[in-house]
Amino acid sequence: MRGASQIKLHASDRFSKPRHAIERKAFSIFTRGMEAYLRRRPHLDFEHPKNPIRWIVYLPPALKAWAEYMPGGFATYHVHNPDHKRLRSGESIDYITRNLFRHSSDAIGLRSRAYAMAWFLHDHFKDAKQVSWLSIASGTGQPTYDAARLLKADKTFHLCDLNIEALEFACQLAKEYGISKNEIYTYRKDLRKKDAVESLMKSAKPSIIEAMGLFEYLDDGQVVELLERIRKGMKKGSVLVFTNMKVDHPQLQIHKRGLGWPGVIPRSVKEVQGLIEQAGFTAKQTTILLPDDDVYAVYGLTR
Repeated sequence: MRGASQIKLHASDRFSKPRHAIERKAFSIFTRGMEAYLRRRPHLDFEHPKNPIRWIVYLPPALKAWAEYMPGGFATYHVHNPDHKRLRSGESIDYITRNLFRHSSDAIGLRSRAYAMAWFLHDHFKDAKQVSWLSIASGTGQPTYDAARLLKADKTFHLCDLNIEALEFACQLAKEYGISKNEIYTYRKDLRKKDAVESLMKSAKPSIIEAMGLFEYLDDGQVVELLERIRKGMKKGSVLVFTNMKVDHPQLQIHKRGLGWPGVIPRSVKEVQGLIEQAGFTAKQTTILLPDDDVYAVYGLTR
C-alpha cells in the first residue's frame, strides 16, 4: 500500500525514568539472554518438558495467578497498572511480577500502543464537541478511558466484549474516571456472527471505533471481513484504530514460548497493509504509528 502515512513515535512512561533505570537495565539483560536461548532452540515450544524458560518465567507465584487471566482484559489491566498491590483474584503481586509488568517488552509495548492510540485520536478530535466512542474487545475499558481524558468533547462510550465480568468491571471503573452511568453502554456480542457488527455500528453511531486487542487474534480472512464490515458502517469523519503485534517484537519468543500468551498472530506492517487494502481502505485513509519499542504497530483508518 504505497502512500500510507507512517509516523515513528517514542513513548515513555514513569517506569522509564532514572529512578527505575537500574531495574529496567537488569531486567533487559536477563530477558535478552532468555530470548537468545529460545531463538537458538526453535524446537522448545511452550509445552516442551525441557523448556527451562517457561519454568523460570513462572517461578513468581503471582505470575501463575495472573496467567489465568490471559488473554483477557484483566491480564492487560494489571500490566497497565503495575503499581497495584494485588491481582483481581486477591493474590499479592510480588517484586519480580511487578517488575515484569513494568519492564518487559510486552508490558512496555502494551502501554506504548495505548499512548500512540491516544495521540492519534487527540489529533483528530481535539476540536470535536461530541464524540461517540465504540471500543471493540474493550476488556476493562481502561485504555479507552485514559485516552478519552485528552478530549474536551462530550463523550458517550459503547463497550463491546465477550467477557461479561470485564464489562461489569468497566462500568465500575468508569466511576473512577467521572463517567456517569448514562454515558456508558455495554454489549456482549460475538462480532463474527451475522449482522453483529452492523447492529453494533447502528446502535453506537461511532465517531471513534477502537479495537486495540482484537485483530491480532483473527486470521487473515477474518481480519479482512471485519475491517470491510466496519468500513461500510463508518460515517464520514469517523476513525478506526487497531493494533497488531509485529513480527520483529524484540521478545517474541519469550511472549510465545516462555510466557505462552495464547492466540496472537504477529504480522509485519506490510502484511497488515495488504489486509487493509483488501478490505477497501485506501493509502490516503491509512496512518501507521510505529512506537520505537517495536512491539506493536498501531493503524489508524479514516472515513
